[in-house]
Amino acid sequence: LKVLLGYIDEVLDEYLRRFLFALGDSVRSLFFWRGQVQIGSLLLPVYSFLMFCFALTLVERPDLFPALLLLGAAWIMLANMRCRLQHPSPWHRCHSFSHYFRILVTGNSSHSFEKVHPRDGWEETAAYEEARQKRIDKDKQFNKRKETTERAIEEIENSSVEDKTRVIPVEIIVVLGKIQRLIGGFARLLRSIDALVTWEESA
Repeated sequence: LKVLLGYIDEVLDEYLRRFLFALGDSVRSLFFWRGQVQIGSLLLPVYSFLMFCFALTLVERPDLFPALLLLGAAWIMLANMRCRLQHPSPWHRCHSFSHYFRILVTGNSSHSFEKVHPRDGWEETAAYEEARQKRIDKDKQFNKRKETTERAIEEIENSSVEDKTRVIPVEIIVVLGKIQRLIGGFARLLRSIDALVTWEESA
């Protein structure tokens, strides 16, 4: 059961929470035209403008929906790359799209190594991680209060039912084992998708 619960915690706490946070932030950023791409010293709502153009094109040409869907997948990956490139810590950044495109076309890399100075971006990274952890803790507290309330309601509903301690049947253990394998495979799939979407470098 510990392995099964570990897989469930990984799926819910790591990937599902990150997905919901990213989805909420993306929707708010797109619809309120907030700064998304840093050009010089300015943050411009480039993604909101592109989304607006996509919506206009889709209304006029609904037959282009499959092409726009595939283009949207590439757009999401490029947006994730841009987020990593704008991370305050130099150790969290990745190579740019032009770097990979140059390697694909020429087979060579002209990337020069960037010198990282001691404590470079440390204060900004610490503030970023602190805000992120506060957001996670707030979400956990909300889920905990929700779970406590639901458990109290369930106890009230089942107050007239007597609990009897019984040994777990072998059939249930077999079913739990199958569920554990399924969730474990799903967790490994999410790890691969997360590494692909967030441009994690392969070892």
